[in-house]
Amino acid sequence: MTNILICDIVVVIMCYFSERDIIVQVRIDRVMAELPEFCQCFLFYCKLKLSRLTACSYLYIIRQFFSFYSNLRGVARRAFTIHDLKSITAADIEKWLASYAGKIETNSIIYKYSVIKTFLGYYYTRRMIQQNAAEQIIMPKLEEKPIILLHRSETSKLFTAVDDYKQRYHIEDEVYDQKYRLRDKTILIFFLSTGVRISELVGLDIKHINLADASFTVRRKGGKIETLYMTDELYDQLCMYMKSINASIENAPLFSSRNNPRISDGAVRLIVRKYVKLAGIRRKISPHKLRSTFGTNLYRKTRDIFAVAQCLGHASVNTTRKHYVSIDNDIKREAVRGFAIAQ
Repeated sequence: MTNILICDIVVVIMCYFSERDIIVQVRIDRVMAELPEFCQCFLFYCKLKLSRLTACSYLYIIRQFFSFYSNLRGVARRAFTIHDLKSITAADIEKWLASYAGKIETNSIIYKYSVIKTFLGYYYTRRMIQQNAAEQIIMPKLEEKPIILLHRSETSKLFTAVDDYKQRYHIEDEVYDQKYRLRDKTILIFFLSTGVRISELVGLDIKHINLADASFTVRRKGGKIETLYMTDELYDQLCMYMKSINASIENAPLFSSRNNPRISDGAVRLIVRKYVKLAGIRRKISPHKLRSTFGTNLYRKTRDIFAVAQCLGHASVNTTRKHYVSIDNDIKREAVRGFAIAQ
């Protein structure tokens, strides 16, 4: 019985992500139709090494480069051959990158550079071209941005904004109040209590929630399926929320919107943005920042960066440390408390 249940969960989880993969694959096919024929080899490499979303991001950037290069050389984008690829110089790549200066962030320019470096490197390692021109370019290091997260007082304001929404906007529709206000608060608590990614939250079905065990199942990046556990606050909130929906349809999405059975990534971002604004929080707070808030709060509690990395689904603690755990003043103060030079 247990094996059947696990298999069933896997199939249901795959359903959402399979649908997303189909959409992304359509985008990949469209981009590939605009790229030179020899790029098919690189696509095969992408399928082996990258997720579909990342592969699509790479191909968009490669298309941007060829659009620029085709204007530079007067050659139609689809007409490029490997011989044309051999003629790409470091100066050509620098001119392309320079065209973005002042328009996008430095880190975004560095990302574009790294994609082209990988692209040319693929053909260079296979001896299809004699050099990787991108390797001749010296790029600045990625700028480490400060980690943005909610402070404790702001978290309280966020939940107050949800609770006061009905009174503030004089909403009389009790169905709206129960179904959507409760849903919104559950989503916010979910982010702040588990640190799940937005795709992991959107992909949740009712069947993935196990209130008996206070756990739920998510599909991580790369397709790995993990069981995570609820805080008491999330458990209580989910108990209330699931009473407000038809939880008997186990294959149904956990969170829905007015017009769609499954809430979208964009709708979740709008929900977060709405209550952040209503709470009077002037900083830009997204679901990703709520994930950082969870990571930092969990580290404050455990002081275990490895445990935080596991809960966030990171393969490397360096990712956790750089982007999801803010070592703020109280942590620094506690770290040196009781320290003496001579122990």
